[in-house]
Amino acid sequence: MSRDFSVKNHFQNKCLETFQSKIIFRTNVSRLFSQKSFSEQMSRNISSKNDLREFLKFRNRQKSFVGISQIGRASKIICRILPNWESFKNHLQDRPKLGQLQKSFAGQNARAIRFKNQFAKLNNAKKNKSAIFVAKYNKNDMEYKRLGDYIRPVDVRNKDLKVNLSQGICNAKYFQNPKQVADNPETHKVVRTGQFAYNRATTRNGEKISIALREGPDCTVSSAYQVFEIIDENLLHPKYLMMWFKRPEFDRLAIYYSHGSAHEFFEWDAMCDVLLPLPSISRQREIVAEYETLTNRIHLNEQMIAKLEETAQTLYRNMFVEGIDKENLPEGWRMGTLGNLAEIKNGKAIVPSGGDIPVYGGNGIIGYTSRSNAEDVVVIGRVGINCGSLYLHQSKCYVNDNAMIAIPKNANTIFLYRTMKEMDLNSQSEGSGQPLLTQSIINQQECLIPKLEIRIKFEKQMRIIYNQKFLKEKENEKLTELQSLLLAKMGQ
Repeated sequence: MSRDFSVKNHFQNKCLETFQSKIIFRTNVSRLFSQKSFSEQMSRNISSKNDLREFLKFRNRQKSFVGISQIGRASKIICRILPNWESFKNHLQDRPKLGQLQKSFAGQNARAIRFKNQFAKLNNAKKNKSAIFVAKYNKNDMEYKRLGDYIRPVDVRNKDLKVNLSQGICNAKYFQNPKQVADNPETHKVVRTGQFAYNRATTRNGEKISIALREGPDCTVSSAYQVFEIIDENLLHPKYLMMWFKRPEFDRLAIYYSHGSAHEFFEWDAMCDVLLPLPSISRQREIVAEYETLTNRIHLNEQMIAKLEETAQTLYRNMFVEGIDKENLPEGWRMGTLGNLAEIKNGKAIVPSGGDIPVYGGNGIIGYTSRSNAEDVVVIGRVGINCGSLYLHQSKCYVNDNAMIAIPKNANTIFLYRTMKEMDLNSQSEGSGQPLLTQSIINQQECLIPKLEIRIKFEKQMRIIYNQKFLKEKENEKLTELQSLLLAKMGQ
């Protein structure tokens, strides 16, 4: 066994853990440390104070090698100092077991070399910025291509100011109105229909990269963005590439290969080194068609959900807002406060641990758990810039301490929800740095309280609408899961 065996300490430990007999090795190590000739040879070969201290410590404790970690630490001294197997063999006294131990050493030495070679391959893959994809390539025997061979950068500035539409890109991977427009738009880059653009900065971006395919009219983006296009769309379909960019694995890869000190950037060279599976163009079109079928269905359901919500709002306003004179109310109607309609209480802290029951925070569902603390209630965002946001949940849920629970006193949950939707609760918040709503603020909000029979009738009508809305939302959840599954299969 040569000194090369001790190149990586974890290789040694891995070998030691797979020895055929820990007892044989422990016994012989103990005997070695108790021999004067061995101690003298070890001392002559020790070249540092740290090695000397380690050797003396184990020599004094040579009778207490009880664990594999202790055996491994003692062995590292031997592997580092003894020149070869022959030197080690000359100090062994347990001759009947020598052949077995020698065979074990030879096998583990070969394994260590194999581990070393694998480690070198992984290092080379990382240097090529393709470790993740190379691992999948080797596992699934798929044909991966370097993205840089199929795309090229584009740098067209808006010097003549012909393009008036300025856009940004969010981490949900679509174009949107920018948060602010620069004073010198002539330096902005132009993104034509069918081209890609992405924000090179990945710091504080939700562990995602903001990248999108431009499908609308030409627009401009910040000069800090990178714009590129596909060289030949007969080899790589733009929407197929955009599907690849939507995979969470790509986001992790982009974050991993981002560089910088205060701010990290995913540069063009790193983008070009991305590997992706590239089936035939006909197969790419089939995959895109499958994905777009799901996307179109989701959009159709979202439109239906919006129409149902508009219908519910219209019915409420026709019955309880328009034409109502607060000074001359119908018999049995009165003005009151939300405290007369509902019991308001704070949620409780929880760490989502997985399950079927949604966990609500101040901005909606943040995870799932297996227990609940509310059912058929209105959830109110309590803190943050979006405090006062409302969520109707008609089954079991868990509300955490960033939100409040509104429990209707007469089981008129939808009436309570629609009444609160007519209020601007966010404007009633307290605090400057961290806006906050309290139970007392909610309880004191003035509202109209019709007689109970009218509220029950309205509730029955609304249940039909909101049950349909609930079914559409559940369908979209399943369709979104299918989209994620289709994206995951692209790498298989």
